[in-house]
Amino acid sequence: AAALLEVAAYYIPALDNLLDTVSAPASAIAGTILTAALLGSDISPAARWMLAVIAGGGTAFTVSSGTAAARGASTAATAGCANHLLATGELFASTLLSVISLLLPILGLIVAVALVIVAIRLISRMHSRLSGSRS
Repeated sequence: AAALLEVAAYYIPALDNLLDTVSAPASAIAGTILTAALLGSDISPAARWMLAVIAGGGTAFTVSSGTAAARGASTAATAGCANHLLATGELFASTLLSVISLLLPILGLIVAVALVIVAIRLISRMHSRLSGSRS
C-alpha cells in the first residue's frame, strides 16, 4: 500500500508535496535512531545521542527537506508536470549512490558531492529563470 501511494504521488503533485512534508520529520527521527544504533555502546550515551542527532538526524532532515524544496519548486514552475521526472532522477541517483557506496566508499563520497553540486546548479538555474520570467 505504501509503495502504491508513493508511485501515485509521482503523478499527483499535491499528494507528492504532502508526503514530502510528512517525510522530513520522519526521516530525521529515523536517521537519529539508526545512527545511534550503529554507534553502539563504546561511547557515552550523551555523546552517542548528540552525534546521532547531528550526524544522522540532521543529515536525513537536510536531504529530505532539500527533496521537498526541489519538488515544491518543480510543482510551482511546471504545475507538477515535471515531478515524475524529478522523482525518477532521484530514484536513479539514490540507487546508483547506494551501490557505489557499498562497493567503493570513497568513490561514493565523490559522487555524492558531485550530485549535490549539480543539484545546486540546477536549482539556481530554475530560480533565476523563475525570477527572470516574473520581471
